[in-house]
Amino acid sequence: MTAPLIAHVGAFDLASYGDQLYPLVSGHELGRRLEGVRVAPFGPVGSTGVGHGPAKAGTAWALGHWSERRAREVAEAATLVLCGGGEVVQGDGSVYVPFYALDPRDGRDLAMDRWYIEGLGAAERDCPLVWHAPGVPGELDVATAERVRRALEHRAVVAVRDERSRRLLEAAGVEREIAVVPDSALVLPRVLPPDDLAARRDALRAAGHYPPAGDAGERRSSEAGNDDGGGSGGDAERTGPVLVVQGNHTMTGLVPQLAEALAELAPDARIVTVAVSPCHNDHLFAAALRDHARCRVWSVPEDSPVESVAAAIAGADCFLGVSLHGAITALAYGRPFVTLDPFEQAKLRGFAELIGWPEGRTSDVAEAVRRAMRRARGEERPPATLPALQARVDAHFDRVAELAEAEVASGRRLRPLGWEDTPVPLHLRLRRVPRQAIPVPESEPPAVRRPDVSPTEAELRRTLDDTFRARLRLREEQADDAAEVARLHQQAADLRGAIAHLEGMVRNAERQVAEHEKARREAEEEAARVAAESRHHAEIVAAARGSRAFRYTRLPRALRQVDGR
Repeated sequence: MTAPLIAHVGAFDLASYGDQLYPLVSGHELGRRLEGVRVAPFGPVGSTGVGHGPAKAGTAWALGHWSERRAREVAEAATLVLCGGGEVVQGDGSVYVPFYALDPRDGRDLAMDRWYIEGLGAAERDCPLVWHAPGVPGELDVATAERVRRALEHRAVVAVRDERSRRLLEAAGVEREIAVVPDSALVLPRVLPPDDLAARRDALRAAGHYPPAGDAGERRSSEAGNDDGGGSGGDAERTGPVLVVQGNHTMTGLVPQLAEALAELAPDARIVTVAVSPCHNDHLFAAALRDHARCRVWSVPEDSPVESVAAAIAGADCFLGVSLHGAITALAYGRPFVTLDPFEQAKLRGFAELIGWPEGRTSDVAEAVRRAMRRARGEERPPATLPALQARVDAHFDRVAELAEAEVASGRRLRPLGWEDTPVPLHLRLRRVPRQAIPVPESEPPAVRRPDVSPTEAELRRTLDDTFRARLRLREEQADDAAEVARLHQQAADLRGAIAHLEGMVRNAERQVAEHEKARREAEEEAARVAAESRHHAEIVAAARGSRAFRYTRLPRALRQVDGR
């Protein structure tokens, strides 16, 4: 009997801690349920290794350009396909391009969104696809709603991560059963045990990246047991709570306000930054906070492995940040958290509703720090919903395992994963190499299979031929691009000339308006002078008529004649 292979499709080739967790958890949980199972993480572009741990061979296989043919190839290699989680129901593949640092044309050609919505297309008749609790970020437009309705009609399982996502699908016209399954990272402590993370924190302390354990720090944590170490200078005597503070580049404008609130409301706190989403440039936020903070700020390096990121959050007295998976990690390890949500993100609102704790998030910076300090001191705790949420995750994995067992029993033979499924052949044909995927795990469940295939001579020749042909096409495109750039330069020069002409016309019009306004004022002043003289003349005439001296002269008659009397 063929051992089951689960192709897990998602953004596992992104530089994102949260996305890297999904295949770790699915590998662990399906490994507990299915004997001999292999879980192969697939990303749109795939990712090569970073030189340490098992991931050095590569962290994700490559889906490549979406087509019915390629979707069929993935279906032929898999017993079952998991799709998600993450916020991947976008309907527009271009939204992912900046996070991969791809050329926009490559992003358009890859059609990433189709892997998450259309999935395997017609091939789902032969290979079941499970929507693995992705998120729906907002109301779907008419075209995307139609795509989603068609795609979900025959999907094996449709699960989303929160009630809000389900409501949005129902509003888009989806009429089939939609399950709500909490994010699978809620069972992360099974994959990365607390004791292992405690050792990771010791290593971070020894390297000066994490504060020493103090009276108000990890001593309250159930998985504590770390020796004092690290810290320096005037902050060595700080023994206040450890706050892990995280944000992305869109929040750097809030850093001065946040630093002020931390100084005023958390004067004894020990601050640690961590890059949960390098693809969102968390390091820019961390650098800004270090520059504005009035105390020492410890920082977990951006290229640290997944285990170090989890360890930093799991050992904190409170996590304060915008990351959904930062908050999920804190909750999973029994640590308090506050989600700072200045932009009212749907996923953070949906998570707060899911766990029944609306107070878990706020858009106000000062209030976020206030709540973080109360929770760090044990004055506020999230509701005790974690066991129930984990039970729902388990029920979902049970259902996936049952579907996979049924497929194995059908006897369908699988296509072996090969060199063409690895990231390298695709990367060689792209205009730019994608951004490196960090953080990545240094250890992982045995069931997870990363791309580690060496090419045969024929495969290598085919790859080189495809690459040369792609480069020739790019050369032709570059020649066209050069002509286009020259045309745009000329167009820009023409536009600058037209703008200068229009500016001259505007200045001339403004001068004419000013002259007209001056003439109007002068005319008004002259009219006022004439009116004043007329009034003065009328007063003289009136006085003359009433004068006794002139009454007996001929002049009054003349005056009366002037008046027509």
